Amino acid sequence: MANPAPSSYVPTLSGAFTKHMNFWQRLQNFLVRTVLDLVRETIHLPKQRKIFKKYIDTDLELDDVLYNVSLIFANSHVSISDPLPLVPSIIEIGGYHISPPKKLPDDLQSFLDNAKDGVILFSMGSNLKSKDLSEDVRNILLKALSKVKQQVLWKFETDLADTPPNVKIMKWLPQQDILAHPNVRAFISHGGLLSTIETVYHGVPIVGIPVFGDQKNNIAAAMNNGFAVSMPLAEITEEKLSWALNEVLNNPTYILKMRRYNEKSDLQERLNGFVYTGSFPNTAHNFTPHQFSKYQDYQATFCDLYSEYVSRVRSGQVVCLWDHYYQWKFVEFVSPMSDFYEY
Repeated sequence: MANPAPSSYVPTLSGAFTKHMNFWQRLQNFLVRTVLDLVRETIHLPKQRKIFKKYIDTDLELDDVLYNVSLIFANSHVSISDPLPLVPSIIEIGGYHISPPKKLPDDLQSFLDNAKDGVILFSMGSNLKSKDLSEDVRNILLKALSKVKQQVLWKFETDLADTPPNVKIMKWLPQQDILAHPNVRAFISHGGLLSTIETVYHGVPIVGIPVFGDQKNNIAAAMNNGFAVSMPLAEITEEKLSWALNEVLNNPTYILKMRRYNEKSDLQERLNGFVYTGSFPNTAHNFTPHQFSKYQDYQATFCDLYSEYVSRVRSGQVVCLWDHYYQWKFVEFVSPMSDFYEY
């Protein structure tokens, strides 16, 4: 599909950068993107080509399929990501998984309803489980959480002894339904994509503890948009976590910024567009050639022009290039004058 993603201002998903990158961050972003491209081309794709030929009975090659994509539904949305250049055949459907809140179990409903100072939801997702956190990190978390006046609902996969009176441990939580409750004041999250979308949809500020993958990028974008604070797991301390909680709980700016990005109103409209577009048979025929980009990485970075220039320098032709350039500029300058004097 050749959708452009210039490393000059589009951060890689594995980084913690936003669109506001300084020179050194752009350099690092470029190097990371280059390494990832090399790894994909030299390690991942050769293995994938073998798997493709082994298990799929077709005369096509994997590259024929990869470079002949007609339509992409992207699990992203402008409310949680930086502006991106997207070709018309990429359709953002971020939030498609969100459903109306369901009735909560009686004990959980009572816990949320009776929290007069509000509730802090704490979940590290399904890949990184809270039970796998080191004992030191658990103690830091418990000490910081014991100091807040809010009730804390923590998804913890095993029993946890000596929890503070305001901390309730549960092995599983209906996250979407809890976030929809009006008493939820903050969400301590790892910053996974689906969790971030749900949080934005329900308008709950985030205390992010990103660990790996796209989590750092998601939390960085949320911070840039003004409705989150970030604290990498490796840097967490009791003082930093206490400050972060106090910041999102008591600074109204985070709620105000979150409301700007809350997208409840247009969710159904976007889902209708998703169903409408995907319902066409032979979807590729619904997109005309001008909707497909001719973008090539090496052309976007002028690598082909640089290589041509270097080769000519090495062969002694650089002087000729400059001569041709100045002759062209001279003609460009003189031509309007000659047109004038004709009259």
